[in-house]
Amino acid sequence: MERALFLIDTPSHVINVREALKSYSLTEYDLMINDCNRADTFIQLKAMIGTLTPPSKIVEVAKVEGGLNERIHAYAQHLPFLLSRQYSHVFISSTRQHWQRDIVCSLNISKIVLLDDGNATIPFYEYFFSKGIFFDFPDDPDIQRRSKAAEIRNYYNISIVEPTKIELFTYFDLKPLPWLSIKRNSLTSLQKDHKKIDDSLVYIIGVGAVTVKYTSQADYLDLLNRTRALMPDKTFCYIPHRIESQELIDDIEKIGFLVNRLNMPIENWIYQLDVAPCTVLSYYSTALFTCATMFKSIRTISIQPDMSTWLGAKSSHVWNLKSCNNYQLVETIYKYLNADKSIESILI
Repeated sequence: MERALFLIDTPSHVINVREALKSYSLTEYDLMINDCNRADTFIQLKAMIGTLTPPSKIVEVAKVEGGLNERIHAYAQHLPFLLSRQYSHVFISSTRQHWQRDIVCSLNISKIVLLDDGNATIPFYEYFFSKGIFFDFPDDPDIQRRSKAAEIRNYYNISIVEPTKIELFTYFDLKPLPWLSIKRNSLTSLQKDHKKIDDSLVYIIGVGAVTVKYTSQADYLDLLNRTRALMPDKTFCYIPHRIESQELIDDIEKIGFLVNRLNMPIENWIYQLDVAPCTVLSYYSTALFTCATMFKSIRTISIQPDMSTWLGAKSSHVWNLKSCNNYQLVETIYKYLNADKSIESILI
């Protein structure tokens, strides 16, 4: 009997788990979840798991604030159990998470499948998947710390030897490579043709750009005002990214936007609506791609300011990547947004 393991750590990953179970005809599976992200990600993740066909086992890794030993132990302690389960498939959802790299490389499974981690799949494909690299972690400049990490991993029999082949289960239009097969994720489980549309309502989806220092708060508020001016007869409801601060949200309300902070992915929220907004727009959110596929009766628009708007991305912290900076990530996402015929693009 085939049994799969899914390694996930954000609520949006649950959408891809549901699609993969159907597409790969899997009925028995385990989940391994990790409280390793900021804001209320883990709370939302656990709530979203309740929407799935129940897994056989859920392995939960609690948040750890300690040193290297404590943080590696938090997930490595589960390796003997995971090895005993004899999985036929292992699905990973983020190549920027050390814990996922360590688990998948240590299980030595022949069928490894990478799920989309939002629109990060696009620049990853361009910058390092295309070169046969699946994990792009920079070397730790602290030699002593790097040696200690290797020692701890050796103690737990953790391998970090990359697989030679991976399958990508993706909703993006990407070409297969000798080391990267492609299976299309059609996002069928949440597709809906809304019969009732509120022609006065526009959703604008936040991208967390102020929090990650791609732009300033003042400039972002100005961008929102310029965006709203494109459709002066519409009511705009701002859907914050989960990492956006209450201070920013308060300021967005002060300039006249409705605000709805969701406790679930935007796709799930729109799916359950009886009356949908006429338009969903954002600057470079993953939701532009997913909503355009799922909700054909809703207009989906990428609003594209000059790239100088995101100039801070050139110097902002790059998390667990060495092949490109954050500015290049955004630039690549815009390229694919412009190529997607189901998404409109408006320069501003």
